[in-house]
Amino acid sequence: MADFRKIAVTVAGLACVLGVTGTASAQSFVGFACNANATPFDMRAEGITEQAGDVVLTCTGGTVTPLGFQIPAVNITVSLNTNITSRLLSGSNLTDAVLLINEPAPGTQSFCPANSSLNQNNCTEFGFGVGGAQGTQTYNPLSGIPSGVTSTPRYNGVQGTLVGPSQVTFFGVPIDPPGAPVSQNTNAPSLTLRITNIRANASALGAPTGFSTSSVFETVSTSAGFPINNNVQTVGSVRRGLIQGTNGTVGAFQQCVSRVLAGFSTVLAETVNFSEGFATATKLRVPSFFPGGATLSTPGAQLNSESQFVPSGTQGGFIGGGAAVGTADFATRVRLTFNAIQTGVTLYVPVTIASNQLANGVASEVLTLTSSEAGSFSAVSASSATNVPTGFAAFTPTAGTIVAIYEVTSQAITSPATIETFSVPVLAVYTASPSTNVPSLGVSTVNVDFAPLSTVITAASSPIPRYVPSSTAVNGFSINACTTVLLFPFLSNLAGFDTGLAISATATDPFGTLPQSGVCTLNFYGTAAPAAFVTPTIASGTAYTNLLSTVAAGFQGYMIAQCRFQYAHGFAFITDGFGGPGRGLSQGYLALIIPDPSSNSGSRAPSNVNFANGSSGEGLTN
Repeated sequence: MADFRKIAVTVAGLACVLGVTGTASAQSFVGFACNANATPFDMRAEGITEQAGDVVLTCTGGTVTPLGFQIPAVNITVSLNTNITSRLLSGSNLTDAVLLINEPAPGTQSFCPANSSLNQNNCTEFGFGVGGAQGTQTYNPLSGIPSGVTSTPRYNGVQGTLVGPSQVTFFGVPIDPPGAPVSQNTNAPSLTLRITNIRANASALGAPTGFSTSSVFETVSTSAGFPINNNVQTVGSVRRGLIQGTNGTVGAFQQCVSRVLAGFSTVLAETVNFSEGFATATKLRVPSFFPGGATLSTPGAQLNSESQFVPSGTQGGFIGGGAAVGTADFATRVRLTFNAIQTGVTLYVPVTIASNQLANGVASEVLTLTSSEAGSFSAVSASSATNVPTGFAAFTPTAGTIVAIYEVTSQAITSPATIETFSVPVLAVYTASPSTNVPSLGVSTVNVDFAPLSTVITAASSPIPRYVPSSTAVNGFSINACTTVLLFPFLSNLAGFDTGLAISATATDPFGTLPQSGVCTLNFYGTAAPAAFVTPTIASGTAYTNLLSTVAAGFQGYMIAQCRFQYAHGFAFITDGFGGPGRGLSQGYLALIIPDPSSNSGSRAPSNVNFANGSSGEGLTN
């Protein structure tokens, strides 16, 4: 993070420079003016380090610096309406934001020496008498007499210094005014200044909804006071970059039925759907193709990559130069966060996913699983376990959470003009053990965000790009308890009658059925109906018995028992002879089973009854 206590030192050093050249600057910039222009970039509302469009100053007029005289050094400051988040270099306030003079070609870019302790540049250059800081000649600073031709170009780049959370200053920019036209028949000569590699915290401007946008503005000012027309430019149009859709093929599974790998369709749990919010929302780290012969070192090249301008040439005194300058750490990444994953569940997701937009049978864009959210790309290998579908990797939850990170690894030439959509099939596998509550019950959720997520919202040396979370959890597959619902149509503890109740857990059998145990909730409806009564756990292979007078004294009506296990069966015996001689009246019956419409059929699970005549019914069985 920037240390703005160094700014005072910076300004003090600057004053010394201006004290030498101030008078010459004032004379040189009489009649000198610049026009600002910018092409705004689309910015992701989730992004902290979004690329701003370049601001280009086209300058004319003024007085050409005479041969051998020192070219005026000017400070140029840019300000945003949000934090500047360009990369900080070398542990100082120096950034990789740059100002380029007269669009230097790749291989010819040379930067003014930078002082990391003063956080400023020191460009001492002398005029050729032609204006615009052109040419390759050097001069004796004392006599002004040409000392010959050198292969080292004049400085044509200045490194930016962070002077406030939303401000970068290019100190000591050598500006040699181009002067007036040579004659009435010639065009006015001009000087071009390009401000590039500015990154902005777009997330601070809010998350637009639908097709709405917000804007990032860049304001340019100078220490020399010459006019800059249209000095406030729109450099970013902020909109949602990632749209999470409703999950497809969402499954509801039973705790007592294992899900074993035996083919893709047998274990498909859900499909996670998402898409770009706009066509250039996902990018490679560096382009896979360069239109018109451009490179990352071509001033003004718009190449749809996470990286920006990368200097190519001698670079002069660029502090913290090299691969970090303008280069992103990785391509666009997408984070799938699965929450509330039930204990005992293993998820499988594909190691690569392709967009649904196809061109000549080739996916417009491909994303590949990487093992780290904020580290270098490292492809995740597909599982080689038996029966795992080809190309799927296994994930087990940690505290109920699974995170899968995908990175853009391939783009077709049509990708920047296409809004890509993605569907990620998710497989869920578990071995049922209801007696130990495995898998646990509940509904899983999934969030889709850009990655890596970060709380660093100022200029820093942290990874680029980085984002804030912005998605809303979408429900995924669920694990439901295995149940049997029993209807006891008539029970009585009135007029001397009582009812004996029995519920058996019959999963223990000679057929190898998975044993199941659980409680039953008894719900009473009728005269003097009490609150629901929960039985103790009924172990598989045993029966629970009780009297109605014990659990619902004085009640008469019907009862529905919700048992948390399959294969429950019930019996009721109504008599007036419990506890003593009666009139000899008694009746027994089997409880009816109300089929559970939400359950998947097991080997002995009941099924709903279809009525040929079209009438409706409960489909009760016993």
